[in-house]
Amino acid sequence: MAKYAYVSLLYGKTNVYIDALVMGYTLTQTKTLHDIIMIHTSDVPSQQLKLLANYFKLIPIPDNAIKYTKISDRSTRFMHVMKKLYAMTLVDYDKICILDTDMIIRKNIDELFEISAPAGLTYNSNLFKQTGSPIPDADYYEKNVINAGVMILKPSNEEYNNMIHMLGKMTDVLQYPEEQFLSKYYRFKITTIANKYNYALNLASHANPAYRNKFIIQNIDDIYVIHYSDIKPRVIQESSEPTKLYITYETFKYFGYWYEMYNAMLSNINSTKLI
Repeated sequence: MAKYAYVSLLYGKTNVYIDALVMGYTLTQTKTLHDIIMIHTSDVPSQQLKLLANYFKLIPIPDNAIKYTKISDRSTRFMHVMKKLYAMTLVDYDKICILDTDMIIRKNIDELFEISAPAGLTYNSNLFKQTGSPIPDADYYEKNVINAGVMILKPSNEEYNNMIHMLGKMTDVLQYPEEQFLSKYYRFKITTIANKYNYALNLASHANPAYRNKFIIQNIDDIYVIHYSDIKPRVIQESSEPTKLYITYETFKYFGYWYEMYNAMLSNINSTKLI
């Protein structure tokens, strides 16, 4: 029988672990049949890991694994995101579903494991609503062709070693590291995941109205995964001047769902406040 897992990445001493707790809680509430894993770096505080163990199987990433520093802004939250590739070593699983931490999972998404790997949400607006469709060859001449928030991958030590070898030869300065790398590594091989499984709010708020309107899903009940890929709801709570943050309507209207799940998660772990 095939074995599958959901996998997320956490690194550093930040409050991103709160996003991960909310995501992990919502994923468990969908009654998934599969393992839920957090791969993490050694600098994640032990207190955070203890809380995360409520929802995740914790797997540490070796300190010397995947060091890629050619990032366009070293202060960015993407500095260590390439360590997400360590999930490729989880060869006990036939397929894995990569999930970013800044999400809430509203419905069971186990059906994603029926899709062939690799797969992800394409930036091609004509394919936003499609799952399992090939991405046109011409799209691969862009810097990145997928949003890496939700991906289906097939773990393989051979593939992982090939990725490390390719990274070692790359000289590209990357803005969205793992998206651009995987778009290049899996060139002409990626199939689509429909946007209901990765409702990325930066795309729902896109400056181009025609592009934005193709992405928007009007009925919340048709959205399985809300991806807070723009401003994070947690950041509003943490900010000393939240009114100065630019938030589009298409992003803000989904914040209430996150706060509801945050409070439910606090109750679930018998805590009163993390933010």
